[in-house]
Amino acid sequence: MAPPKRALIAVTSAHAPLYPKGQETGLFITEALHPFNVFREAGLDVDLVSETGTYQPDWLSQQPDWLPEKDRKVWEDRSSEFRSKLDALLKPGDIDPAKYGIFFASAGHASSIDYPDAKGLQSIASKMYADGSIVSA
Repeated sequence: MAPPKRALIAVTSAHAPLYPKGQETGLFITEALHPFNVFREAGLDVDLVSETGTYQPDWLSQQPDWLPEKDRKVWEDRSSEFRSKLDALLKPGDIDPAKYGIFFASAGHASSIDYPDAKGLQSIASKMYADGSIVSA
């Protein structure tokens, strides 16, 4: 099998109150950004997908202790490759699993809300696994 050329990172669509003052959990930014960077540095094309094509950032993930300056610059730059793809998030129906060699399910608290019932993401991961692709989290 040839090395993969494209990676697909799944992110959560879910958000819900979690923190003491009612702030919401959601996409923990670095849980998607760091794998995105690793895949890009390895020369792979990377796409981002969520079950509904939407996301909301986790409150805590935007705090200075959790979002270092280097990552914050990428997050706040709406023209960065990562942020551009995140803001134009794909839905499962937009994805042809055969075009990807890696499926990476980014995590965080909110993923436990929607991943168990995310039939579109589950279908993509199952198809990719059956075809011999790498499926990981």
